Amino acid sequence: MKPFTFENIKSLVGEQFVVKDQLGNQLPASLTHITESKRESTTSFSAIFEFVAGGLLEDGGYYVEHPKIERSYFCLSLNSSTEFEILVNSLKA
Repeated sequence: MKPFTFENIKSLVGEQFVVKDQLGNQLPASLTHITESKRESTTSFSAIFEFVAGGLLEDGGYYVEHPKIERSYFCLSLNSSTEFEILVNSLKA
């Protein structure tokens, strides 16, 4: 499996992921789009997901899973009752 990077998930727009909390509760979410931000010293991107309203997500830490991507833990930020965002920043090597 591949790590959750811009290059690895850009081809997965439109596919279903699973979001899980610490207790194992899970919610399907669809990756709707990603945006890369290029800077001199960092690589950054934003991934936007949609889920069914009433899915009981709140801002906080969750596991994000997809069969082609390694299970990753992120802080999710709700944009609306049906959309959340993951911001990823890393230093360039």
